[in-house]
Amino acid sequence: MKFYAAYKGGKFLGKGTLAEVAEILGVSKNVVYSLSSPYHHEHKGPNRKWVEKLHDGLNEYALYRGEEMLTIGTVDELAEFAGVKTSTIRWLSTPSNASRRKPGGNHLQVIKLEMDAEDYA
Repeated sequence: MKFYAAYKGGKFLGKGTLAEVAEILGVSKNVVYSLSSPYHHEHKGPNRKWVEKLHDGLNEYALYRGEEMLTIGTVDELAEFAGVKTSTIRWLSTPSNASRRKPGGNHLQVIKLEMDAEDYA
């Protein structure tokens, strides 16, 4: 799940999911998505609304080898632990990678842990 932070005129209004931030700003979810684009951030005015996506590094993942959990951490932390690139950790967490694994293998896998908006407060 992705989380966003809402601002208006430089003032922080709140953070939450796409729907929660839409409610905070009084706009649709599509508008929130548009307000989160880097292009929109370049045109901040004194009363402009904008949204920032909270960095993926805040999400936590579990790293497994086969059935054994090795560690929990951010993408960067797992990459450092495993001695691989962050792109490898992201790939290991995809459904495409999961579909290619053979059952019972001793392969690395990454599971994204679910977090609530309160975890970002």
